[in-house]
Amino acid sequence: MLLSGAAGLLLSACGGGGDDPVGLLPETPTTPTTPTDPTNPINPGTTGPWATPLTLTTGASLTASLLNIACNDAGDAIAVWQEGSVSGTRRLLGRRYRVDLGWDPVHEIAATNNSHALETDLAMDVSGQAWVVWTQQFTVSNQTWAARHLPLGGWQPAVKVNTTDDAVLTSHARVSVNTQGNAIVGWLSNRGDPTTQVFVRPWLGDSGWGAETIVNTDVNSNPTSLVLALGPLGDGVVGWIESYGARPTVWAARWNLASGGQVNGQITAVGSATDLSIATDANGTTLMAWRHVFAAAERVSTVRFPATGSPAPFVSHDNPAPGAVGRPSVDAGGPGQFSVVWSELLGTRRDAWGTQIAASDNAPPCVLLENDSSEDAHSVQIALDPTNEARAAWMRGAGSQGEIWSARQPFNSPWAAPERIGNSTNDASSLHLAGSAGGRALVAWLQPEAGVQRVWVQHRQPG
Repeated sequence: MLLSGAAGLLLSACGGGGDDPVGLLPETPTTPTTPTDPTNPINPGTTGPWATPLTLTTGASLTASLLNIACNDAGDAIAVWQEGSVSGTRRLLGRRYRVDLGWDPVHEIAATNNSHALETDLAMDVSGQAWVVWTQQFTVSNQTWAARHLPLGGWQPAVKVNTTDDAVLTSHARVSVNTQGNAIVGWLSNRGDPTTQVFVRPWLGDSGWGAETIVNTDVNSNPTSLVLALGPLGDGVVGWIESYGARPTVWAARWNLASGGQVNGQITAVGSATDLSIATDANGTTLMAWRHVFAAAERVSTVRFPATGSPAPFVSHDNPAPGAVGRPSVDAGGPGQFSVVWSELLGTRRDAWGTQIAASDNAPPCVLLENDSSEDAHSVQIALDPTNEARAAWMRGAGSQGEIWSARQPFNSPWAAPERIGNSTNDASSLHLAGSAGGRALVAWLQPEAGVQRVWVQHRQPG
């Protein structure tokens, strides 16, 4: 299960401690008006053990954005999003799902007033302690904020994480946690000159916040993206894309909770890189994937970091007739096992592709997940459970909208036939997938209704 990023993580969103109901909004999920199929009572209107979709937002004139979801291996989940009008007050909201009780009421994580959040990231450790981080836009600067959720104490007050300088523009807020209750938060920081720096700040479960640290030491660089992964013993990887002139390349640094950042190094020296994704397994092995553009072709490339020591050389995953590729998605399963999926243009249509990467095989063959000839596949995402069963979800349609499709791959077996899920429309967007043990999965997306965007979710039960 993914320990960092927008997919494969759980946050809990119950009310604050005690009997104080502040932050709870009495909203009830509603069911859509989709066709029913009496032969499939588990999920009318679709195939497989998918529950009926639910909408989590019911405000008459408030639109949702910045959607994120996460699950844990028990099947609990949370959805987090920003809600508000374009010109008025916006709030960062969350709803927690409990397997035995269903969805909790909406909880207000933070009121963003007349400013707004620019992005969010989620993470949770095995005990249920959870973090949400976001970039908050203010009048003259953007700041990185975080809120922690305690399993027995609920949401704690939000705090500003970047403390050394208020007159900065931060971006790409990221968080990763490990099994010991520790966390690292990262962001990019620019003080108005051409230099952008990678910052990391740790949270130690027994002592609280540590000091901010600059990870990239080259003041002439210009990082443009950021990913984090923290292993169980406190060793982690910080990855970013750094631009020298017109060629963006992949860089990474080791991170240790005890000793801080280590010497950073360049992962790629050829081609241009975009769209980083990262996952780490229970032993601390980390895989980073990205879209890699060469002179004659585009590939998905990966690099494996052992729990300690230097990374292996990066590997480019080849298709027989490679075309333009989309953002890759990576997740970790059992020790040393990873899956990577992406969309790729072959001929005139984009198809969904993937590969399973084992500890003994860094360059396995690429496998076609689907090749529908009438619609492009995009926004392909992966969730891998501890038994290495994979669940992929993607969208079919033009632009950023479309229908939602999913497929399952048992370990060391072919991909099953894709099935259409979601509502019976082709205007879904902002697709997210999270998985948990036993074949459980959760998909979430935004969909327009009465002129505003609503948050929708759909559960897949075990089996």
